Amino acid sequence: MRRVKRGGIAVLAIIGLFAFSGLAMAATDEENDTVFNYGYDEDSQFFMWNVTSLDYEPDQEALAEILFADFDELLEACGLAAGEGEDEIVYGYTFDGESITLHELDSEGGFDPEAEGIDPGDCGELEGGYVTGPNGQVNHGMFMKLFNSLYDGPNRGCLVRHIAQSDLGKDDQQVLADPEFEPAEDPEPIEDGKVSFTTVGADCLHGDTGDDVEGAGNGGRRGPPQHVLDKWGEDGKPGKSGSAPGRP
Repeated sequence: MRRVKRGGIAVLAIIGLFAFSGLAMAATDEENDTVFNYGYDEDSQFFMWNVTSLDYEPDQEALAEILFADFDELLEACGLAAGEGEDEIVYGYTFDGESITLHELDSEGGFDPEAEGIDPGDCGELEGGYVTGPNGQVNHGMFMKLFNSLYDGPNRGCLVRHIAQSDLGKDDQQVLADPEFEPAEDPEPIEDGKVSFTTVGADCLHGDTGDDVEGAGNGGRRGPPQHVLDKWGEDGKPGKSGSAPGRP
């Protein structure tokens, strides 16, 4: 699986570009239609994702042609994880308090945070924020809470089940509450973050197939009921491209 379009130099990376892409090419019942990338930087406790679908139609008049003919083409263009048998792809990223920009790493594993980032092409914008709780805790529920408080696109249940079935915030990623923890009032910028992604292919229009393209997530059509999904988003402090997340 390849990273988002590499050709040329990005003008601006992932600052509100094409929230969803692909036009008028609904998948059949047997096909996936949505690419869902999610990644977590454990050092910064920062969680991010993007969503691109063949079935979401943001503005047909704005785009003169169909961008992706089928799911495999969508996956090739927008998947962020490594393909089967390939080495893990690690990206650099920056977060300026409002937007997230991905960078390719150089041969020494570094990147210039002032340089232009990876062009997202017609793939979904990255959004995300800190999963740190009000007492410094990090657990599985904080990932659920952040996603549900932030993601306002269609078919949320189709996507959130992959987070629910993942190991995010569990085992070594879990951080216990600290009564002396003082949350930041403003979101802290990140200039040298590193992240790798899990890429999931899902049939969100007809019902989630649960097929992981690469990485964690057990899939299946089962998932938390809607009232449970809504619960996690009631008092979350979201962060996305275009808004400013702080540590909860």
